[in-house]
Amino acid sequence: MRVEAALPAQATFPGRPGQSRIGRPVEYCQETEGGNPRWALPDVIATSKLERYAWQDEFRLVFSLTDALQFEKVANRIVSDHTGKAQDAGEHRCCRVDIGSLRDICQLHEF
Repeated sequence: MRVEAALPAQATFPGRPGQSRIGRPVEYCQETEGGNPRWALPDVIATSKLERYAWQDEFRLVFSLTDALQFEKVANRIVSDHTGKAQDAGEHRCCRVDIGSLRDICQLHEF
């Protein structure tokens, strides 16, 4: 896959060894779901959204330059305020992936 070929050599992908892949459809879940095995699976967290966004019918390309997608590589916390404080930009590195046009493998939706 040309997207995978354009990534740095140390890039890792979600999934079990031998069954990893760079992308998958987003799984939409109910906001009322309680504790769920999803929260031990960073790759599943990265490809999950609340049911109210299901209209987006999204597919995500997911990779990591660290071991962040491995089983139980999570730090959970409960936040009681909804201040909308932005994440610290220093926590995440930018990784530009130059692959050219995706018109031959994607469908453009205009709204």
